[in-house]
Amino acid sequence: MVPARQLDLPVPSEKDREYVGAGSFKEIGEHFLELFQRIGGLKPSDDVLDVGCGIGRMAIAMVNHQDEKSRFEGFDIVQHGIEWCEKNITTRWPNFQFKHSDIYNKCYNPKGQLVSRKYTFPYDDNSFDFIFLTSVFTHMLPRDMENYLGEMHRVLRPGGRAFITFFITNQEVDGLIAEGKSVFKLQHQRGPCRIEDPNCPEQVVGYEEKYLHQLFSESGFGKDIKVFPGQWCGRSKGETSHDLVLAVKEGEPTSRQQWRRKIASWLPF
Repeated sequence: MVPARQLDLPVPSEKDREYVGAGSFKEIGEHFLELFQRIGGLKPSDDVLDVGCGIGRMAIAMVNHQDEKSRFEGFDIVQHGIEWCEKNITTRWPNFQFKHSDIYNKCYNPKGQLVSRKYTFPYDDNSFDFIFLTSVFTHMLPRDMENYLGEMHRVLRPGGRAFITFFITNQEVDGLIAEGKSVFKLQHQRGPCRIEDPNCPEQVVGYEEKYLHQLFSESGFGKDIKVFPGQWCGRSKGETSHDLVLAVKEGEPTSRQQWRRKIASWLPF
């Protein structure tokens, strides 16, 4: 009899998964699993948190990688995606658990009752070895991201890794944008970030590289975060379309009160 972990993997219908973006559902998941392992040092024994897990694209890729005794948790704001994951993944792999977080988002959860900048992750301190966010901070403004980073630091164990996708701006990127090579122009400045559409700020958000280094340091991650440039801005090479950041929990964050005052000084709204 074939072990359950080796059976054909479930895939949501095109209609059910259309909100997570285009591309091959399985191939994207498998590609990121390879990046998690090679860049992020993901091990089968790691306890993992998927922030913004969608409809399980990464989870499906990981069910045959993670040990049965390891823990995988995911949360997302789109309820039907979580329901699909619970029905099709948790029932077969009980160590993979999912939660719906009723956070407001104009595009994806307009009736949400919670706000990102005040949201507390529903997990205990020091619970995870590896956290990843794919296409989450590319749609979040600074105050929301600041809170999420604080929560990520809280629930990571010392030495735990955070693997995050971004659109990162710097002098090189500005040149590529000026040459018309970038997918996005990011012409509208909003404090330490730049946005594509002022009428829908969270549609595409890019962050200044110097700001990110300072922010991660202030949040208790190591000062030397690793940045892996992506192809979105017109580069010919890159690990993926997004820029990637790998950060390690090394110390305690700046006091939250001091941190909030500093961040507030960077934000014009």
